[in-house]
Order: sequence, then C-alpha cells, then structure tokens
Amino acid sequence: MTMLNIIKNFFKKYWVIVTVILLFVIIRMVTLQHHAVIEWDAAVYIGMGKYLFSHGTVGAWEVLRPLGLPFILGLAWKIGLNPYTFGTIFSILVSAGMLALVYFFAEEVRKGSGTIAALLLASSTIFFRYSSVPITDITSAFFALLSLFLVYKATTNKQYFLSGLFAAIAFMFRFPQGLLLIVGAVSIIAKIFQQSGKKKWNDRIAATIEQLFIFGGGFMAIVIPFLVVNYYIYGNAFVPFIEATINIGQYPSLYNKGVLFYFIELLKQDPFFILALVPMALCWKKKYRHAGVIALTAAVVVVGGYFFYQQHKELRFVLAFLPYIAILSGVGVVYILEYFKLPQLLFFGIFFIAAFMVYAPALLHSNASADDPILYAFNTYLVTAPKARILSSTPYTFAYTDVLLIHNLYIDWNDAYAKYNLFRQDNDYIALDSCSLELGCADYHDCKADKQALLTELAAKDREVFSQTTPSQCVLSIYKINH
Repeated sequence: MTMLNIIKNFFKKYWVIVTVILLFVIIRMVTLQHHAVIEWDAAVYIGMGKYLFSHGTVGAWEVLRPLGLPFILGLAWKIGLNPYTFGTIFSILVSAGMLALVYFFAEEVRKGSGTIAALLLASSTIFFRYSSVPITDITSAFFALLSLFLVYKATTNKQYFLSGLFAAIAFMFRFPQGLLLIVGAVSIIAKIFQQSGKKKWNDRIAATIEQLFIFGGGFMAIVIPFLVVNYYIYGNAFVPFIEATINIGQYPSLYNKGVLFYFIELLKQDPFFILALVPMALCWKKKYRHAGVIALTAAVVVVGGYFFYQQHKELRFVLAFLPYIAILSGVGVVYILEYFKLPQLLFFGIFFIAAFMVYAPALLHSNASADDPILYAFNTYLVTAPKARILSSTPYTFAYTDVLLIHNLYIDWNDAYAKYNLFRQDNDYIALDSCSLELGCADYHDCKADKQALLTELAAKDREVFSQTTPSQCVLSIYKINH
C-alpha cells in the first residue's frame, strides 16, 4: 500500500475528528489577538528561556519553575524567532494534539464517545482561551494524558517505560503532574484484575511489580538528573519544590475561593461535564468496569483532588484534569443515549445550539483594554537598551526586550524600596507599575508604607525617563539609575 493510500484511508476513517481539529485550529488562529500585556507566566517562561540560552546575560530566572517550557521558548529565541509567537504556535499544535488524544482514549473506552469528548473539550472556554498561550497547563496535561493512555494500553516493558518517561516530561513542564506517578501505579495495579483468569495470581502479582518498577524507572530516568543538577546548583535537590510551595501560599485572600470552586466552574464551562460522574459511578459494576475508566477516575481523584485541596485556586488550574473530565463526560453521554435508546444526533443538535447561543460569543469576545497602548509603550521602552540590568515590578519588560532582571519587585512597595537600596548600584534601570506593587495590599495593610520614600529617593538620585498613567489608574514609570 502506497503512502498516499495510507493517508486516504486515515482521513476516510477519521474524517470527523480531523474536521473538528481543523475547525478548532482555524477558529483559534482567526480569533488570535495581539496583547500589550501577555500572560504573567508566559512572560516569565520567555525570560527564563532567554536566561538559559544567554548564559545569564539576558532575561530572568525563577528557581520555583520547571525547565520544559523555558527550554523550548529559549531555543526559539536563540535561533532568531520571536519566542512568544513561536510559543503561541507550539501551544495551538499541542492543543490540537490533545483533542486527538482525547478522541482516541475515549474511543478505546466506549465506541462513539471520542468525537463527543473532543467537542466538549474544544468548546470549553478555558481550554480555548489558553490553547494559544505559551504556559505549561495544556502542554503538561497533554504529556500526562499520553502517559496514562500508554499505561492503559501497555503490554510490554518498553511501553511501560515510555509511559513513565512521558509522566516525567509532564512533570518537567508542571511539577504537580508528578502525581501521575501515583495515577500510573494505581492504573497498573488495577489491570491485575482485568487479566485472563487462566493466569495464576502469583504470576499476575509478579508481573505487576515488574511493571511498576519499569514505569517508575522511566519516570526517574528524567527526574533524577534534574534533582542532581538542583543539588549541584542550589545545594538542595528540592529547592524548586520548596520555593513553589512558599509562592503558592501567597495572597490567600485573592486565591482562596472555597472547596467547591472547581466543581462550580466546571459546570459553568459546560453542564455536560456533570456526566463524567456516570462512568465513574458505574465502573464498579462488572458490566461497565473498564481499565480505561478506572485509570481516568484515578487521575481525576488524585490530580483533581490535589487542586481541590490547595487553598490557592485559579480557573486555569482546571486544565490539569479537564481532559480526563472531558473523556469521562463523552463516555457518560454515550451511556445515557444508549440507555434511553436515543440517537447521537440528539446530542450533537443540543451541543451545536448551545455552542451558537453560549460558546461563540464567549470565544469571540475581545479582551482588548484601553490600557493596552500605554502598557505596550511601557513594556517595550527598554528595547533600545539591550543587556541593561533592571529592577522591575513585572516580568513583561524582559519578555519584550533583551534586558537582564537582577532582582524582581513583585511583592509590594516596601519590598521595592528595600531592594532598591540594596541593589541600586548593580542596576541601570528600575521599572515600576503601581498596580502590580499594590497587589500585596490584599493581605498586608502596610504594603505602601515605603511608597513615598522610594519615589522621593528616585526623584532625588535618578532620572525619570518614562511616566504615564493608564485609564485604569495604574501609574507606570521607568527611572534611569545614575551611577
């Protein structure tokens, strides 16, 4: 069979999901917008990538973040590409791959559920929004789902090792995805009960133990070198995790949104997601028991449970377990349609009516702000000062320009004043965004105690080269430090 025939047969067999993915990519590309302020985390990852590939002469470094995405964005920057543009394309391609993976996993669990699961995920506003943003949520979730899919399908030691490797890659993009080590282990153990009755229990248990060690070996093949490098650089292999734990505990009044936050938000994303409970509840019955459902349920319980437990809650964090919910929801829809002997066309009709009434306006809504022109001017002001050393209250400056962040001023005015006095002589510029500096006021009423002292010293010692106020009353200023 020629390659052309293979391609024709593939499209003939999978034309529906191919159409869904193509429409998703086209709509995502058409609705892309240029933002004067990109996502905070995206800016940080770009800065880390620049720092990594410039040997510390440009960008910034945050020890609490994993290396996966900074490496990709930094490599793009090193070869002369715009890291944000490249990251956007990379994110869209990974998101398209996620839809394909969701389809194939759902089809393995229940025939006819793949297209439904992919549509539910693609139409979710949170997935659609972040599908073009170069942050770690969707990319790490893709490798996590790939790892789980391989664990479910694995029949050889090589496949178990590969699934462990993919779990480690997910971890290297986002640390909480290390929980896939637990999920994978649960899934491997669960498979012992799905094996042929002709195989003795002693043989099953021995094979399962071997599979667990091989899966864990694949995971550790990447993670152990990472820990060794951490120990060599920081003197403690676990510094990134310690710093990340401290960071996620900041500003509890802003991010502590209650234990039911994700459950409520999932239903707001799509009421169909409630149907994920159907296969989860039925998987204990022999008729509906399926290794794939058990694996997905374990992922929702372990990964989703971690985020439900954490006080710091953000809507985008749901992306870590949303693909599992989408697959289970697709399976749940099929179960219900089959039980009531209803045609799948009924679901698609309801879905597309809902998409027309709810999803389309939300997806096509412009997020442009009146602040954008001033923010863009502020963020790009230092483009003519390559390799300048700066103090900055936001990461956007080093995402747009090739400057070096010596110390960040992300906390509040008091921290900014202290660092200005400590590190003034080491820097060329200081960039201040009053709205960013006052974020800490949510939990600390004295956050502006040193504001006037800092502004007074800057006016006396240094030269203000940029000063504007946005329509939302954020005061943006850049000072050239006089040495």
